[in-house]
Amino acid sequence: MKEFQRFGWTLRREEELDFLEQIKIISEIMFIFYKRKGYFYLSKHGKAFLTNLKPIDQYKEMVLHFWYKVNWGYFSRIGKVIDGLNLAEKLQQYQNMIWKTLLAKDTDWLDYKLFCQSLSDYLHLDDYFTNSYYPKGKEDPDFEYELFHRNLVRFGSVELDIKPGKTKYDKEIVRFRPTNLGQYVYQKALYENYL
Repeated sequence: MKEFQRFGWTLRREEELDFLEQIKIISEIMFIFYKRKGYFYLSKHGKAFLTNLKPIDQYKEMVLHFWYKVNWGYFSRIGKVIDGLNLAEKLQQYQNMIWKTLLAKDTDWLDYKLFCQSLSDYLHLDDYFTNSYYPKGKEDPDFEYELFHRNLVRFGSVELDIKPGKTKYDKEIVRFRPTNLGQYVYQKALYENYL
């Protein structure tokens, strides 16, 4: 946290630190800044990125760099290994299928549980999440964390409808829908041969 406090950012929660770390990694991969003697400097490419591109194009570039050039497993919780990958990395392998599905739904609401079950079935995850200590004999893959909160929600590409629980931490996603911004970036990811 001290590293980010040097820049005058006030951090109140661990989630804010994770978000800043994600931005830093994306920026490094995009060569927007470089580090010399413990200080960050804006690169020539970074200056051009900030001055020549519209904000929507900056957003698109950062999201697509995260989707295609950053290993999602780096931001993942330690979890089940599925064919040598954790859940986030497995989702990254099949991301284009997810983007096609969300793009096809336009901005219509989708049932969250049905979507997660369909995704789990498509990826054949049942064998990996069998656990006799859980109800139904299996635990559910943590799509809420790995796909939604650490990716789609963070980038504003989906909107959630959340049902409040008994406590402030006990919330449940009921449904979600792609945002207009999400539709824009799914389109760019799938049909502009980004990488």
